[in-house]
Amino acid sequence: MQVIKELNRVQSRFVVLTVLLSSLAGCGGSGENANRAAVNGTVNVDGKPLETGVIMFFPAKGISGPSSGAAISNGEYSITAEQGVSIGLNQVQVQGSKKTGKKIKAGSPSPPGTMIDEFVEIVDVLEDHEVKPGQNTFDFNLKSNVTP
Repeated sequence: MQVIKELNRVQSRFVVLTVLLSSLAGCGGSGENANRAAVNGTVNVDGKPLETGVIMFFPAKGISGPSSGAAISNGEYSITAEQGVSIGLNQVQVQGSKKTGKKIKAGSPSPPGTMIDEFVEIVDVLEDHEVKPGQNTFDFNLKSNVTP
């Protein structure tokens, strides 16, 4: 399911998600690293790299293990084995922002007449992916329903 909403200030959500990712990365003891794998890849929206976002991997229903995630920058993400994704079936969730190419009026407290870039928020829960021991690469090509 893909949900796209217009936003004025997407950046504040990524601060919260970055804090969440930082706390998830430290979860678990060193014994759990044997059940984790490195994952990297790309995320494109409408054929272009997703500028800013977060990707999360959650063990699929009925599978135990820690969640893991990474920031997406210029369409790329990388998760090391030490902070890795649980081996086995994982649900993947992507959240990010994309400029629409339009300018909109800035809200308060900006001076009247100030124009800012308009963003849309991209939230997508993707099909499950099988993470295997070692290095894994998953590339995602998403579509928005925003017309230029």
